[in-house]
Amino acid sequence: MVRKKRNFNVVDGLIMAFFVLLVLITLVPVLNILSLSISDDYSAIHNRGMLFPDVRHVDFGAYAAVFNSKAVYSSFFLSLLITLLATLLHMVVTVTAGYALSVKNLPGRRAMMFFVLFTMLFNGGLVPTYLAISSYGLVDSFFVLFVPGAASGYSIVLMKNYILQIPSSMQEAAEMDGANPFYILLRIIVPLSVPIIATVSLFCAVGKWNDWTTAFFYIKSKRWLWPFQNVLQALVVNMDSSNGDIIDLSKLGEAFKNALIVVSIIPITIAYLCAQKYFVKGLFLGSVKE
Repeated sequence: MVRKKRNFNVVDGLIMAFFVLLVLITLVPVLNILSLSISDDYSAIHNRGMLFPDVRHVDFGAYAAVFNSKAVYSSFFLSLLITLLATLLHMVVTVTAGYALSVKNLPGRRAMMFFVLFTMLFNGGLVPTYLAISSYGLVDSFFVLFVPGAASGYSIVLMKNYILQIPSSMQEAAEMDGANPFYILLRIIVPLSVPIIATVSLFCAVGKWNDWTTAFFYIKSKRWLWPFQNVLQALVVNMDSSNGDIIDLSKLGEAFKNALIVVSIIPITIAYLCAQKYFVKGLFLGSVKE
């Protein structure tokens, strides 16, 4: 069978031009920051808008300073640990809650769904949230960095809707063979829900990696618990080098700031590349209404 060639028209050209422009808008600031991070201070100050570094002024000293800084690399690995723990805890809650709410004959299912949806529309506010977290003794605690936010109404709804797309005959056959709900969840639901699990995990990981407000509000005296984003904000925005080691910011200047920013986007870029094949499928099927 011979496939007919699709004619290229004006609409296709406009769509392609739009996406090329979108890619350029995304890449230009990234190239600028990358070029500034490997340039010496003279070049960075006199040519802030560069997209490609001047080979005569290339200098990797800023990256050496980043990886030789105790405050930077310790906070970097702390953020990785927090992101992994937060994502793992979030997915345990999301998968179990989504599976429970997908059972149509579950007693009180409508009431529980109402409370889940209610949290998507309203929250308690900053002051009540702080008082609640403080009452549990989580202020200045490592656990405050990943325990709050373990449950998300949006993630639970996505998971529930995805599980509802799985043929119920598979669960019924397993039940007839004597399988209990935990066996069905771990051996049937989870393997078939990899796309939505990868998608929700990516959402959670990106949000937690970029989160600096939690430590800003709840870590008061233990600065060694500052995640990477808080150290990044202190060094790049406030030029505060008093975070436990000596960093000569006056000497490193713009290159050091931009090197920090480049380092900060590496983990999330890797996460997107690993999860991209599941991303569209998981988000599309998970958003389908029951």
